[in-house]
Amino acid sequence: MKQKGRKTKKTRERVVTQTLVVRHIEKHAVSTFKTNYKIMIKYNHLFYTRIYLSIVLSILSLNAISQKFKLPDIPKYDSIYIDSYNGVISQKSYFLSGNKVFEIGYKVGSILNAAFTSGEEDSCYAYFNGKNHDSYDFYYISKPYIRNEKYSETSKIFKYHKFNWNYIPIEQGDYYFIKKMYESTSTIYYNKKYKIGIWIKYDSIGKPIETIDYDNFTINNKPIKYTGKLKIIDSLKVLSDKKLIEVYGRNFYSKYIRFNLDHSGYYPFNDVMSTEQPGGNSILEKTEKNIYFVDLSYDIVIGDERFNSIQFRVTNNGQFLGRTYFPNCNEHYLYLTQGLDSLNNGKLHKNVLNWKKIATNKGLDITNKYFVAKFDFKPTSDYYGELRLVLEQTVISTSKNPPYTNVLQQFFINPWTGEIIEKIEKKDEGRDEMEVQRDVMEPMKAK
Repeated sequence: MKQKGRKTKKTRERVVTQTLVVRHIEKHAVSTFKTNYKIMIKYNHLFYTRIYLSIVLSILSLNAISQKFKLPDIPKYDSIYIDSYNGVISQKSYFLSGNKVFEIGYKVGSILNAAFTSGEEDSCYAYFNGKNHDSYDFYYISKPYIRNEKYSETSKIFKYHKFNWNYIPIEQGDYYFIKKMYESTSTIYYNKKYKIGIWIKYDSIGKPIETIDYDNFTINNKPIKYTGKLKIIDSLKVLSDKKLIEVYGRNFYSKYIRFNLDHSGYYPFNDVMSTEQPGGNSILEKTEKNIYFVDLSYDIVIGDERFNSIQFRVTNNGQFLGRTYFPNCNEHYLYLTQGLDSLNNGKLHKNVLNWKKIATNKGLDITNKYFVAKFDFKPTSDYYGELRLVLEQTVISTSKNPPYTNVLQQFFINPWTGEIIEKIEKKDEGRDEMEVQRDVMEPMKAK
């Protein structure tokens, strides 16, 4: 009996153990199934999600492709509108909301002689926005593309955007506008604006193919290196950089001077041409011809303001061409070697760094479109002379009856001492504001 009881007990233990093992296996199997099921559901969900997203993106891309560019709505003139049938009187007040637009004209038969840069552009729309209608939004129209330019009287940044009728970008970037007396931003010549910052060109589907950083002298994030016939530009630029450091000191050169890539050029012919224009070819433009002369341009940078004040015209053998080379040159012509002030102390005075405050203290309105700040160069020898900061403004006559008297005020400041070394006030009788505007609104010229 005792032996039989022991067997029975062992049998029970074996059964219990087997049962526990089976339950553990079942539990593990269920857990594994649940986990695998969740993974399967997750991956199926991701799979179907991907399919769904691809369909949505395809629809969006089709919509994007089919979406055509449309000019902003053109407001009508303010007017009183009478609906005699319904007896309703209403007023259109588009202009009162601060928007104006004009179709400037066509290439053929346009009285206003609108600006066009190529034979493809045939019309232009100009939107005048802002509180004082001093922000301009221009659309130059052609069959293959639209060129949009935005700028204002209160800014020197000139935004450029070129795209096709599907609104796919072709090229975009910023210009810096060189504002001068008796000129508004409506008069934009090539040598009055230059490229700054990042400029991007795109392929036919809107993918960037070239990025030029005009401030840091790079193409596609790599330093610009010249090869072939252009290799001489590197050595001539090194020569010009050394001259600047020799005259102004390394600290001033590093802190205030910036190479102006867009305003620099070269001559692939043995003729220096005119001193009114920079070199005939951009230094980014390849050539198989010999280079005889190079124009290298530099800005003096104070805060967010740029002053295109220093130029070098250099021969391929390293000779700087100054006024002795151009004896009959007008003193305002920029494109020869000039802007080197040998009397500098290597440090701009605080009055020059805070020129906006000085201008305001002298009664000038720095927000006025007839206000200009610039560096003037007074030559004393070949390419040496005196740099002077000039603050100037024309006060336009508001008289309704002749004679009209406009007043030009100019303050010349020594940039090294901060002293006002000259003050000029000129009166111009017989011209009213409308006449000044007619001088200002010259047609633009192509680059």
